[in-house]
Amino acid sequence: MFKKQKCIYIYADNSIFNLETVIKFENLSTLDSAFLFSNLLANYFELTSQLTKEAEIIFCIDVKDNDFIPQNFFPANSKIFFATSGNIVYNMEVLDQNYFSLFENNIFFRSDAIGVSDQNINKIFDLLSIEDNSLVIGRSIKNKIPFIGFNSVDRELMIKLFEVQFDYEKFLLEAGKRELFINTVDGFQIIENFDDLKKLYTELSKKESETYCSQESHERFTNLFIEYRDLLR
Repeated sequence: MFKKQKCIYIYADNSIFNLETVIKFENLSTLDSAFLFSNLLANYFELTSQLTKEAEIIFCIDVKDNDFIPQNFFPANSKIFFATSGNIVYNMEVLDQNYFSLFENNIFFRSDAIGVSDQNINKIFDLLSIEDNSLVIGRSIKNKIPFIGFNSVDRELMIKLFEVQFDYEKFLLEAGKRELFINTVDGFQIIENFDDLKKLYTELSKKESETYCSQESHERFTNLFIEYRDLLR
């Protein structure tokens, strides 16, 4: 069967828009927590907009957000998969059947990760473009996994990614049991707690952040930072 070449997934593991189910971020109001998560997700829009002609883009959103997505939030004609929170096995099965197995090269991003540029994405796809089974693992500054890229589908390994809670060392041990060429790409950030937000506050003040954070997202982050500037310093 002929396979399409590239697919990118942006996966939200928890609610983003439903204020009744969104996880309240440390020191932030529930509304601002949702704003933070939605802006991290929206930052991927511009990042992937230049890739739509050569790669399929799939946004994976918690099904509890289905009725709460703001109108016109997603780019026109976006493909959205509604995941069932807490049922990773089911989610991976559906993604495998409908997407993973149909593409030669896949990149699976966490929606709460930042620091990825279009150059990073091109590098990942280049590393996957070999005949042998290949796995590319992103590593954050706190040794967590913001993304993985793969050119051979291993549903059980995808499930392990969630079971080890995106821990780089634990996942690497699992991946090492397979016959895979493994590459690691460093230098990213996952926003999981207020200390991470403080780090992001510092990083977005640097000019190099322009390569991975759009001007619109930067302005929205700035509006959030203003509300909590005393805590972020």
